[in-house]
Amino acid sequence: MEVTTTSTRIGKFEARFCNAAYEEKFGRVKGHSGPINCVAFHPDGKR
Repeated sequence: MEVTTTSTRIGKFEARFCNAAYEEKFGRVKGHSGPINCVAFHPDGKR
């Protein structure tokens, strides 16, 4: 998983989720107002 990064505009955060074994992106979160401090995955993989 990548660390949350920000663009040149303050408050425009984005987090990208990657499968480290296959180096594939599988999701991202855009437009939140600050860093993401924790992430939880549901066992069914849909939430």
